Amino acid sequence: MAKAEKYRYTFKSQEGQTCVVRFDFEGFTGASTTLVGAARPFVLKEFNTDDDIFKPLRPQIAEISFIASASGVSIDNFLMDNDDDIIIYFDFGSFTNYWKGYMLQDDFQELWINTSHIITLRATEGIGQLKDVELTESGTELNGRYTPLELIILAMEETVEPFTDYKVYSNLFHSSMTDTSTFTGINQCYVDAKTFQINASEYDDSYLALEKINKSWNQTLYMYKGKWVIFRQEELYVPYSENIRGYRQNGGTRTSASQRFDALVGVNQTIKPITPEMLRFIQRRTKSDTIQFNFDQFDEVVCNGSFSKGDLRSSSSTEKIYDLDLWEWYEGTLASPTNPTTGSYGRKITYDTTGKLDDQFAYQTQKATSGNRWLISCGIDVLKNETFLFSIDNRFKTTFAGTATLFTVSFQLVTATNYYTLDDDGTWYTSNASWTTNYKVLQTYYNGSGAPIPTDWVTSQVEANSIPDDGVLNILLWCVGTPNTAGQEKWFKNLQLDVITKFNGINIETIQSVQSIFTKAATLRPKFFDEIYFDDGLSKLYKGSLYENDQLTLTNEEWHRFRYPAEVNGFRKQNDIAHWSHNRINRNKIDANFYGLTWSSGTEPIGLINTVRFTDDDPNRIYAIANLKEIDFSSSTWSATLVEVFDMDNDATGSAVARIFSLDANVSRVITFVKWDIISLADFTADAGVAKFTFGGSTSITTTITCTLQGYTITTTSTPITVDIYLKKNSTIINTQTFTVTSNPTSFNVTLTTSSVTIAPGDQIYVEMDTDITETQITGGVLQATYNVTSAVSYDPYEDKYIYK
Repeated sequence: MAKAEKYRYTFKSQEGQTCVVRFDFEGFTGASTTLVGAARPFVLKEFNTDDDIFKPLRPQIAEISFIASASGVSIDNFLMDNDDDIIIYFDFGSFTNYWKGYMLQDDFQELWINTSHIITLRATEGIGQLKDVELTESGTELNGRYTPLELIILAMEETVEPFTDYKVYSNLFHSSMTDTSTFTGINQCYVDAKTFQINASEYDDSYLALEKINKSWNQTLYMYKGKWVIFRQEELYVPYSENIRGYRQNGGTRTSASQRFDALVGVNQTIKPITPEMLRFIQRRTKSDTIQFNFDQFDEVVCNGSFSKGDLRSSSSTEKIYDLDLWEWYEGTLASPTNPTTGSYGRKITYDTTGKLDDQFAYQTQKATSGNRWLISCGIDVLKNETFLFSIDNRFKTTFAGTATLFTVSFQLVTATNYYTLDDDGTWYTSNASWTTNYKVLQTYYNGSGAPIPTDWVTSQVEANSIPDDGVLNILLWCVGTPNTAGQEKWFKNLQLDVITKFNGINIETIQSVQSIFTKAATLRPKFFDEIYFDDGLSKLYKGSLYENDQLTLTNEEWHRFRYPAEVNGFRKQNDIAHWSHNRINRNKIDANFYGLTWSSGTEPIGLINTVRFTDDDPNRIYAIANLKEIDFSSSTWSATLVEVFDMDNDATGSAVARIFSLDANVSRVITFVKWDIISLADFTADAGVAKFTFGGSTSITTTITCTLQGYTITTTSTPITVDIYLKKNSTIINTQTFTVTSNPTSFNVTLTTSSVTIAPGDQIYVEMDTDITETQITGGVLQATYNVTSAVSYDPYEDKYIYK
């Protein structure tokens, strides 16, 4: 069914903006009824009241009040079966759908004052309810690797606003990534879904998953103007002369959304402080800033190694049979395997005659004629020099006569260049692509003196030597065709695979965690500590290991912030830098009340995205909204706790670093645009023709462009003729050189060097020929610019500290 508007009411803000509250009900048809708003008809508050700019999630709650007795409605009119049956939309002036949320079905209030009944309802975007929603891929179990952005979108599926139109301000990049305009790091790396696994069949709730992702990236997530915003808080650490670099994703279209979000507060501004007076506090700088990453191996290294996943297939009083997900079943030869067409495989749970649980195991049926069958696991990513311990219990359903040594388990390792199998003594042997040479198997001897009988549970185990190379490991569980017994099955349970990774010669299993620590020399009491859940990986079998865009290569310690491309650190240290940068000096914290709900000369509405500058009292500091206590749209007032994030006097202390943009003219024939050979792009990017160069810096630069060009004309529209060669920024000519062609060919040597050229982010620089020159041979030339960018500040002493179990 669809939703339609059932109720609405309108009110004016104190500033004169028309505000509309609309109620869309599931399954409603008919005309909308107009309600009468109460004294505070729409108030928006931040749900999490912590004064922490690094809050990973910032849900908001709306209070909606109207006079029921004047509107002919009661609380009963708003009771619905489902929590998402009513969506409340709020329009603020020209900003349609400034906010939207699901009306909460368990938070009603009706105030009786004489004959007036005032109903107060509450609504949220649905973020809080994600604590009851398991992280899935649109309802199915996660499987494989996902980008952090993909996981955010999946986790947010049950909120009120789909992730179809959103903004991202997050500019931390790995060396393997593209960091030009409209790119972000959170969709150019991957993490295994098992990072969020609680046990073999359960994953984190979506709220917790979002917290883990955003904490790891120093990000927060909130709604502004009815759309989701992902914002890495470290992006705020820039002077107010620099834009915040980001992009808007609207369907399949991505465009730059770089801008500033400063709300100016002052006597002559649209936002003014009001009584009671503002309160200023000091956030003391810290003695140390510590970020910890825990080494936690996957709860399930082998996909469905617990044999617990799969739909119920059949049921009786003594037995339940389930599918066996993520295992494949084959017969024939390893070189040419086929799927069996008779028999079955799966998982069985058996019960005794009293109905109590007896046993549970994976099973596969024996082929009715001679021939082997086997179950094969999904691929397990392993690294060179890792070792592992493996064990599994197995037995036959029914016994057979005579002694026999039978295949039980085998291992196949595929690397970039070789194929390996494992012997029962842990030795690796080189095989081939068809597994026809040196194929080693763990075997079991039955019915001999002191040997088990086929119906005994037997533990097959092996301790592997160091893995010879990075690759993918598969486990094969065998059911041989001989001896052949009617109705025979092979059973397996208690699979254990313990992969051992060593780091600097130390078994990683003995390490509990690793910490990034900045420590100041001064005598200070406050200390900062937090945990993150992603890091550059030491193993592919540990939670939180980050992968490059190929989903195969683990990231290394080559992460940079876009503003500081030369400052390369590990992912964990970059997280710590964001906190250290904030905590390195004392910061102001201000509690204040304001009048005025718009900024940017009244063209934009106030919200969580804003920073604040006090133009009269504190013009050199930039404040973030740490806690948006409330926005009362009727009175045009709002209150908040603000925390200083940048001080023009104390934060803008980095040194100037020279950047060199340098090109040599490509010796070639040219019709319109001169092509160039790249020497150094600095912060520029080249188009496909290597003719136009786009500036990707975060703030404008003013520099001298040195440009010379030599060559000769091949053809012109006529002779004699006067022609031009242009140095252009976008389509604007910034320098021109003119010469006369009396006959072709005519040589030229022009200088287009221009001083004091201001180049803004997104501007294109190129050299273009006059349309009267139909073809030119270029023989030489240069295009260069040298400019400065500000480096990061000098850091306190840093260490990586390992915590042992």
